Amino acid sequence: MYPPPAPPAYQDDCPWPRADETRPLEVLRPVFPVPSRRERRLASHERLRHRLIVTALIAAPMAALYAIQLTLWPHNPLPRGLWPQIWSWMGAIWAVAAIPALLEATGLYLWRPPLTPPGAIGNMVCWRIVSRGINRDALTASIEACRREMRITPLFPYVIEVVVDSNEHADGLPAASRDLRYIVVPKGYRTPGGTKAKARALNYALRASPIGSDTWLVHMDEESWPTRSGITGIAAMIREEERDRPDHPRVGQGTITYHRNWEQHPYFTLSDCIRSGSDKGRLYLSMRIGIPLFGLHGSFIVVRNDVEQAQGFDVGPVGSLTEDAWWGVLASADGVRCRWVDGFVAEQCTHRVNDFIKQRRRWFTGARRTAMQAPAPFRWRAVLIMSTLAWASAPFAWAYTIGHFIDGGYISPWIRLLANFSLAVYIATTLIGLQLNMRDHGIRKYSQKVRWALTWMLCLVFFSGMESLAVAYAIIRPEKGWHVVRK
Repeated sequence: MYPPPAPPAYQDDCPWPRADETRPLEVLRPVFPVPSRRERRLASHERLRHRLIVTALIAAPMAALYAIQLTLWPHNPLPRGLWPQIWSWMGAIWAVAAIPALLEATGLYLWRPPLTPPGAIGNMVCWRIVSRGINRDALTASIEACRREMRITPLFPYVIEVVVDSNEHADGLPAASRDLRYIVVPKGYRTPGGTKAKARALNYALRASPIGSDTWLVHMDEESWPTRSGITGIAAMIREEERDRPDHPRVGQGTITYHRNWEQHPYFTLSDCIRSGSDKGRLYLSMRIGIPLFGLHGSFIVVRNDVEQAQGFDVGPVGSLTEDAWWGVLASADGVRCRWVDGFVAEQCTHRVNDFIKQRRRWFTGARRTAMQAPAPFRWRAVLIMSTLAWASAPFAWAYTIGHFIDGGYISPWIRLLANFSLAVYIATTLIGLQLNMRDHGIRKYSQKVRWALTWMLCLVFFSGMESLAVAYAIIRPEKGWHVVRK
């Protein structure tokens, strides 16, 4: 039994929830659940079913693409002359994404459903939310979501820390209490390396927070909502790391879904389904390997406080654009390893085309900076460099596709195979992400699932075009500051 400590002198310094916010603390007795034979059998069946679905979702689009190509271009004569040969070889731009697609598909095949039953732990967990404090409605909703989900699934003691730098007095936000504290970043605070934006706030929180070095942090954006599955996965990860690697615990990362505003913004919700599917693909693969090959999300990072304190967030102005990816590369080079966290954290999609493009522009610019400029050996940046180059090829592939529809031309069978495979994996990954978001949102009817899948297929060209436009924008005018999207 883990009784709560005596209340401290200042109420909002107490790390324990209020008595009316959760169940009795007796449930926080450490538990080491073992899956039953039936649970293991069901998990095995689910894994097999998932792999069959992945195979079908890759094979069917590839067959459809070949059928369409044979219909539009029944003849594929060899090029004659210099310009036709150059035009033909330019088709290699279609195959640039083949290696990232192969890694994506590998992760999808390796993915396994959760097997560990829910179990309580005695470790303190801090939900750390970073926000400017301007979007009060979204931030308030996230705070209340943390409280609500912890009442439903009280697997560990918790405290919510909100790090703000614009709303200095937390005006319009829930009052500080035993389970909620605010950390205000002073306007004059500067890091030795000149770090900016979110990384600056995170670095200040490391020194200003009163939590212990053995407290586990769950990093959240201002619109992030925990879920029952995510809380269960976090508890399982912490239990395993404290038992097996107490001196060098790994950093965890899990799946993020984007379905909360489905009714208000259905098409932008569909555009973000690729991100959820990719979490079960390339992110899962990198977490299984133990290295953030493609970087880390800034949200749903689970890390023990002493590990984060050892690394710090003074990433400098260059690394501040995507501090999560930069931090992940440097931590890996320093020997920190990663792992998968089962469960989800739910976030919101963007609401406008302008915000969508600016968000992707910042991501691409930050990924390029991390891949090319992060002070880590090449081997820790190699996959990210390759992935960023494939991402950069998107607008050129779009231009070549339009030209090919107009003028045709010879395409090598190998290039066609790689291109079709890459597009098929993109389609499969997005449909898997769509299914995940629909299930988490509560969409159960088969007719609704088919309708949304067909809607996404009809919007595929539009979504791909927006992504390519954002990359082209980033190449021409790289992002220099931090654009906060409206959510």
